Amino acid sequence: MTSTAAAAVSKRAITSIGFSGAGFLTCYHLGVAECLLDHGILSKNKDATSSITLTGVSGGALCAAGLAVGVSPEEGMNTVLHVTNTTTQQGRLDALTPGYSLIDQVEENFTTTLEQALCGSDDEELLQERLQYSPLRIGITDWRVLTTPFSFSKERRRAYFYVDEFRNVQDIVAACILSSYIPFVTGPAQGSSDSTNLAVKRAKERIHEMIHLGFVKNGTTGEAIVHSQQEQQDSTLFSKREFFWDGGLVNVFPIVDESTVIVTPITARFSPNPYISPAVENVSSPKLKFDERSEVFLNSANVETFRQMTLSSDDAVLQERFAQGHDDAR
Repeated sequence: MTSTAAAAVSKRAITSIGFSGAGFLTCYHLGVAECLLDHGILSKNKDATSSITLTGVSGGALCAAGLAVGVSPEEGMNTVLHVTNTTTQQGRLDALTPGYSLIDQVEENFTTTLEQALCGSDDEELLQERLQYSPLRIGITDWRVLTTPFSFSKERRRAYFYVDEFRNVQDIVAACILSSYIPFVTGPAQGSSDSTNLAVKRAKERIHEMIHLGFVKNGTTGEAIVHSQQEQQDSTLFSKREFFWDGGLVNVFPIVDESTVIVTPITARFSPNPYISPAVENVSSPKLKFDERSEVFLNSANVETFRQMTLSSDDAVLQERFAQGHDDAR
């Protein structure tokens, strides 16, 4: 089969791509994306017959959103490197440095990158045109479920929500910020009450607008969520606490359906979904059944992957991970 024919078959077969949580290893996702663009599976040009839904959580949400808006993998990589270098300068505690908010750095740079992809501005008409042939779904977690005992494998879905309608770039940024927010880790411990880092506050206020517009959906039913009667009567409840955190907390490998191609820098196996991930040197290594469709290998490679996801690395390591994503996708 010729490469053109292979791409045509692949294009028909792939209806959605799910980018996992990845932290600083979002560069792996970008390498995968570059390969898919090179082979015509993803396209920068409008083609209504080959619409592919892009979904993601945390770093994967940033990648999915960038691709949907029209950011090239190279431009995305520049953003990753810039944010990573800023984080490295914080010293030994890296992203965990008190007072430092990784998502505030992401918010500023990510907004600029998206606007540049839309001809240098928040062009709402152009954005809607691009989202028609690259539908976008960003996963978030209702943190309140995490405060009560529950079976992770059975009950996690009721904590999972997603946003799949957006008016403008600011809506996308808000969803991505909350999809990436973990107190003490990626953002301020005080959340929207922090007076220095304001990304969570801005994102929370905008997400509440989007809830009223029906843009935020239940991850299990797909139905738009609504505020409780008490919340509708007392809007001040929204200023007291955050409702959404990092989507990867309860659904690190997001899918649209069983045909979604899962993309992750973690060595793992998935069934029945097809997937792109690093090769496993020893398939007999012990595995942790993450959920009903995912098994994560308990090996040294994943230990290092989780470290690189959480803490910044130098440019050479990130470029190597980008190349790895490209090769794994190919």
